[in-house]
Amino acid sequence: MKQLLLVRHAKSSWAEAGRRDFDRPLNARGERNAPEMAARLVARGIRPQLIVASGARRALATAQKMAVVLGYPVADIEIVDALYEASEQTWFERIRALPPSCDVALMVGHNPEITAVVNRLCPRARIVNVPTCGVLWLEYTLADWRELPQATPRRWDFDYPKRMPEAE
Repeated sequence: MKQLLLVRHAKSSWAEAGRRDFDRPLNARGERNAPEMAARLVARGIRPQLIVASGARRALATAQKMAVVLGYPVADIEIVDALYEASEQTWFERIRALPPSCDVALMVGHNPEITAVVNRLCPRARIVNVPTCGVLWLEYTLADWRELPQATPRRWDFDYPKRMPEAE
């Protein structure tokens, strides 16, 4: 059984004119949303064994804030600069390269690529746009990550900061 969590970075700041896109930090909302979304994962009993993030400042900060809440060592976050402005192909290569011993992986990246990858992996989701700090959780009956993206998820869920809680 494999679980893949795809996360769009939390809300970033455009406050500093002239700053490279790669170097934009999180804004106040992003600083709140990343730990909130991680807490929702913890409440569901989901704890990644590996966190991979784009090296862009906002994606890495999202991963770091989530890692703290998830009890994952911040120093162990795998930084993959190639996930910044990556093609779908690059995303799938990186997913297929996840270690077979890892059963739960969380990956943080950017739009529009995250939305494209999410819809390719889970066409039933029909997500027009993954909002900032949106999380798609996919569960597969796979033994190896190399079977993606051809596999169909057994279960899936899509959560994001403004999603209303479901009635019990």
